[in-house]
Amino acid sequence: QQSKTGLKVLFLSSDTGGGHRASAESLAKQFQLLFPGTTYSVNDMVEKEGIPIYSSLVSYYKHLSAHPAQWKILYEVTNSRAFENFADA
Repeated sequence: QQSKTGLKVLFLSSDTGGGHRASAESLAKQFQLLFPGTTYSVNDMVEKEGIPIYSSLVSYYKHLSAHPAQWKILYEVTNSRAFENFADA
């Protein structure tokens, strides 16, 4: 039988409004129930911990989520071999 000792859990997430933090908190509560003594931390790796170019992604994500046509255009432009070659340069 496996010992059920407390865990140290680190959640790397992003507060984009899609329930990521709530999901992490829910998982953490289950870990605490299954493994008493569990501790956890939820870190926003995009907005609060990320480098400047990434820390602005949350506002873009929220905007594009509210404007699906723009999201589609961005997807079509970036989901191409030409863009892949450009990004790899």
